Amino acid sequence: MARFHTTQWSAVLEAARRPSPAGDEALAGLCQVYWYPLYAYVRRQGTPPTDAQDLTQQFFVHLLSTNLIAMADRQRGRFRAFLLTALKNFLANERRRGAALKRGGSQPPLSLDFQDGEQRYAREPSHDATPERIFERRWAITVLDRGIARLRDEYEAGGRLHLFDALKG
Repeated sequence: MARFHTTQWSAVLEAARRPSPAGDEALAGLCQVYWYPLYAYVRRQGTPPTDAQDLTQQFFVHLLSTNLIAMADRQRGRFRAFLLTALKNFLANERRRGAALKRGGSQPPLSLDFQDGEQRYAREPSHDATPERIFERRWAITVLDRGIARLRDEYEAGGRLHLFDALKG
């Protein structure tokens, strides 16, 4: 039986080989998957929405400009743990500097749907869970959502969308 891998290390390795079309595409895919769990983590730290948007976007700019992704090592653990640690270090550095760049700064903005992110964050349950637990939970839900979407596409391609809809509930 095939085992489900939550991180496609081939995509991580390809993203580290930037600049190349395949590397850029792999990196864009990773950013799309991970931005919301990272944003939710920053929000859970008590950061206001606009500041959380700035910090999340600046983190991705930092990730891209320093090719930090090349430091990810499958032998040292999960990619999401690597990203969360990198984000924590980034946030600590930003706090030490005391002043974040204004939205976008001199870098072209990444296309992240922060309005959708804030709406999703507002629906998060209010409780005493740690930001790390929220990050792990959001990551798990993101993996499940992507799996369901992929399964739906497969059923639709096979002309069995009605069966998927019937079984989905």
